[in-house]
Amino acid sequence: MSATHPTYHVSSTRIEAWAIIALVLVCMDALLTTFALYTVNGAQEINPVYAWLFGHITIGGTMSLKVLAGSVFAMFLAHAAEHGYPFSWMQRNWRLKPVTRGKTARRAYRMLLTLTALHGLVVINNTIVIWRHS
Repeated sequence: MSATHPTYHVSSTRIEAWAIIALVLVCMDALLTTFALYTVNGAQEINPVYAWLFGHITIGGTMSLKVLAGSVFAMFLAHAAEHGYPFSWMQRNWRLKPVTRGKTARRAYRMLLTLTALHGLVVINNTIVIWRHS
């Protein structure tokens, strides 16, 4: 441990907890979006990618894909937060210089927290939309 860069390690229990919370919020986001689209008059998905997918693989298929992609991404970040990224080419900063596994693990942990917070905001927004229009 050096004086300029102290060792920083997040416990695996905390990482697992945030990953589970992220997974629950991803599922709640999909369920509430589906519920809002089916029950609220005039409700539309404003994300153009999802709107395009609704026309091609239906709402259920799109939400299943959303849950699958969100879950895989959350689990990837949880794994990276505990062990670092699995590939050496991913262990780089924005100038493409190599960085330590600890630094990339901290960044992955912060990204997991950001993912969880953003899905939490989406769940709150969907709940408010359903509550106002019911």
